[in-house]
Amino acid sequence: MDAKELGNRSAFPMAMIEHTVNSPGLTKKERIAMAAMQGLLTLQTHDNPQRIAQLAIEHADALLTELAKEST
Repeated sequence: MDAKELGNRSAFPMAMIEHTVNSPGLTKKERIAMAAMQGLLTLQTHDNPQRIAQLAIEHADALLTELAKEST
């Protein structure tokens, strides 16, 4: 499984149960980026939120790449 496929998987998968609404929620990439962004916001000024968001995504991609290496 490559990093992109891993990142697009549900962070909190739920079993399908008949007659229920299934919401996949956040992907792993979104969940990792959210955690990274929280950390970045504690360390940096808030004058460029677009750059902080980009950094969070870069960190998420880096982690998923490393995790994909471990799963092969």
